[in-house]
Amino acid sequence: MKPVNLTAVFSRFSGHWSPKVLGDINDMQIKAVKLQGEFVWHHHDEEDELFLVHKGRLLIRFAARSAHPQVNPRPMPANSRTLAPAVIE
Repeated sequence: MKPVNLTAVFSRFSGHWSPKVLGDINDMQIKAVKLQGEFVWHHHDEEDELFLVHKGRLLIRFAARSAHPQVNPRPMPANSRTLAPAVIE
């Protein structure tokens, strides 16, 4: 996979909650997405998610608590809801 300039990637689209596939690594897809507002409660039975915030701050709510992901996050519980009070990239 070639290096990607994230600022350039995010400048090419404006819609929220519509991931753009940047590439594949092993059996995973790397995606860019702009978030704003709340996403529905959901869980993934067969996959994990990694969030790398380029700009802004992400809040993830779990059934039992809320968390702002940090550099060394704990595994996410099965049921979560993603919130972005302001636009994040």
